[in-house]
Amino acid sequence: MGRTLFLPPSLKIVAAAVAAFLVWGLVLAYASSLAHAATTYIVDRTDDPDLSTTPTAGACTAAAADDCSLRGAITAANANAGDDTIDLLGVSGTVNLTGALPDLSSNIEIKGPGADKLTVRRNTGGDYRIFHVTFSVVSISGITISNGNPVSAVEDFGGGIENAGGTLTITNSTISGNTAEFGGGISSNSGSVTVTNSTISGNTAEFDGGGIYNIFGPLTVTNSTISDNTACCSFG
Repeated sequence: MGRTLFLPPSLKIVAAAVAAFLVWGLVLAYASSLAHAATTYIVDRTDDPDLSTTPTAGACTAAAADDCSLRGAITAANANAGDDTIDLLGVSGTVNLTGALPDLSSNIEIKGPGADKLTVRRNTGGDYRIFHVTFSVVSISGITISNGNPVSAVEDFGGGIENAGGTLTITNSTISGNTAEFGGGISSNSGSVTVTNSTISGNTAEFDGGGIYNIFGPLTVTNSTISDNTACCSFG
C-alpha cells in the first residue's frame, strides 16, 4: 500500500517558498534570454546624419522606411547584448561618413551586398579610421572600406580597421586607399584576424604595415590579394 507523506506546517511553508523561488528564477532567466536575443538591424539608407539631430536614422525598426543608417545600426547593436547582424544587403553606392563611427564593442556581423556594390568611406568630420573593433567578435563581408585616416588621433593604428583585442573576420571585401602610421589597411594588436577572398591594396603606413600591421595575435590570409601597399620603414 502507498504511504501518504504528511509535512508539518513549517516544512510546508519552506517547500512553498522554494517552489516560488524556482519559478521566479525561471521567469527571470526567460526574460534575460529575450533581452539578449540576437537581432538583425536592416540598414535602409546610405547617408550618415548626426543621430542627435536626426534620431529617426537610428531607430532601426522594421516598421518604417529610412529609419536605419549604418551609424544607427552600430549604435543599436552595441546596446544589445546578443550576437547581432547589421544587414546592408539592400543598399548600394557609398556611405560617406560624416564622423568617426562608434566602436564595434559587441559581437556583430556586418553583411554587405558586395565590395563592388557598397563602399564605406571617410568623407567629412576630420581624421578617423573606418571601423574600430574592441574586444569583440566581428565579421565583415561584402563591402569596400576606403579613405580611413586617423593620423591626427592619439592612437594612430589601422586606417581601414583597427582590431584591439578582438576576433576579426574579413570576407569578400576590399580595403583600399586608407592611411595610418601603423597598419594602413588593418592594424591588429592582441587579437586575431582572418582574411578570406578579399583584396587589401593601395593602403599607406607612415611607419610599418602598409597593408596589415599585426602584433601579438594570429593572422590568417586565404585566397586574397595583398598588393601595392606602401610603408615608410618595413612590412609594406
